[in-house]
Formats: sequence, C-alpha cells, structure tokens
Amino acid sequence: MNFTHFTEKKAAQLLATQSRRADINAITLCDIHVEMGKFIAYEMLEEFELTTIDIQHVQGIKSGVDIANKDKIVILPLMRAGLYAAEGIRSVFVDSHFIVADEITKTTYDFTNQTIIIVDAVINTGKSIENVLHTLLAFNVNKIIVVTLILQKEALQLIRKYPTISFYALRISENKYVGTKGTDTGNRLFNTKKNI
Repeated sequence: MNFTHFTEKKAAQLLATQSRRADINAITLCDIHVEMGKFIAYEMLEEFELTTIDIQHVQGIKSGVDIANKDKIVILPLMRAGLYAAEGIRSVFVDSHFIVADEITKTTYDFTNQTIIIVDAVINTGKSIENVLHTLLAFNVNKIIVVTLILQKEALQLIRKYPTISFYALRISENKYVGTKGTDTGNRLFNTKKNI
C-alpha cells in the first residue's frame, strides 16, 4: 500500500501525546505541530532524490547533499489546521513553494511537473482532501504526497482509491471523536475556542 504511518514509533507517540494534552496553550500546540511536520518530512525524504553540492566546511570547500529539484516542490496546507505541520515540513524543504490550498481554485497556478505535498492536521473522512486531489490531478504533476498528523482508520479506504499517491500519517486513530468548538484542532491552534 502507498501508505506510511508512524503510530508505533516512540518519537511519534511522544509527539502525539504532547499534542493531545488539553492543558497546553495554543502557542505550545503550534510548536508541537511544527515538530510533528518536521518529523514526517525527514521520514518522507526517502521519496526524494538528493544532489551533491559544495559547502563551506571548516576545512574549506567540501561536498555535501541537498534535496534535488527543490524549486519543483509545492507545500499545500489544507485549511488553517494544517499550517503549522506544513511549516515543519517547510523547515526541511526550505526552498519549496508554499501555497494555501484554498487558493488553488481561485488563481492560475500551474502545477505541471511539480511535486505537491498536501498537509492536513486530521483526515476524518477524506472529503476535504479529495476535493483538492481532483483539482491537482487535472495537472500533469510529477508526484502528489498527502501528509496528515492523524488519519482516522475509516479514511484508509480513501488511500486505496489513489494508488499513485503517497500518504503519510504520524498516527492512525481508531477514536471516532471529531472535535468541535473548543476541542477542534484549528480552534485549539488559533485560540478561537470561543466566539469573539
């Protein structure tokens, strides 16, 4: 299957536990989401080619590696809840383009030959992701990768529908709980738990 998750990895378990705490403030939660995005980004580097570069070393010019074709990578956070995980991914793919998914149907972006990394905090049913996938699949993209921090077990059927797309999740959840108001992930991240 074109799906990788880190549910059993100790680092993922620690990060997930921190993010699930109800007694942390919005800024701390944002920082945790950035760290989770960064963790997944390093893990999914296996899908990308590296290229040799010259670096200034303390002993002079030496060779190192960098991500190849960085200018052909687009990070696409879905809704506001995916922004901080996307920032974590962006900290690894530093020269990538960053486009909020809400913008793709309102503008004339050309995703031809691009590698698209779609980022969402939680995939419950997959309907939101599917809307974006339908838009992107109309382009001749190089590759599409979907990243989420939490994938509800029922959403595994979504993955089976798209065998050419890679999916990554920090963890799979069997808890069918969907947050609302003060428990919604976006509201927790942006401290909008109450009507302003």
